[in-house]
Amino acid sequence: MMREFVVIFGAGGTGKDLYEEIKNKYQVIAFLDNDKEKQGEIIVDEIKCYEAAKVTGMEFDFIYLASPCGFEEMKKNLIDLGIDIGKIRTDFVELNVKARQAFLIRCAEELNENKEIKDEGWCVAEAGVFRGEFAKEINRNFSQRKLYLFDTFEGFDKRDFKDEE
Repeated sequence: MMREFVVIFGAGGTGKDLYEEIKNKYQVIAFLDNDKEKQGEIIVDEIKCYEAAKVTGMEFDFIYLASPCGFEEMKKNLIDLGIDIGKIRTDFVELNVKARQAFLIRCAEELNENKEIKDEGWCVAEAGVFRGEFAKEINRNFSQRKLYLFDTFEGFDKRDFKDEE
């Protein structure tokens, strides 16, 4: 039986996790990423990363989206490139996104109904805003609270991760 050819859109941690999960079932032929620093790099097992537009010249069965931040934008990007929506799979990240949203909603309900802190002047914040999709959810659920957003706007320098490795 021939394995299906797959492209993973998202060459960060989620994309690598997805790769590990599907590598024995599918033939992953490429990664895509909008981060120019990742484009041209080998991500795992000699699989190279390309800019999204390069997908139009590839032979594949489907594309997995592997970035919980911005996956709707990535999907639109692929559709704008002429990729059939039936070839775009979002299930790997959708569960993560829905779980985050459910947690946020439940947290907001608990905090907004807590009489001990209801009238306190507390605020909410997000660190790592990316393009603000989740910030909109936070604002919607904590509409009576001041929202602070923190981001590097360029990502972290690789040296910042040395101690982590």
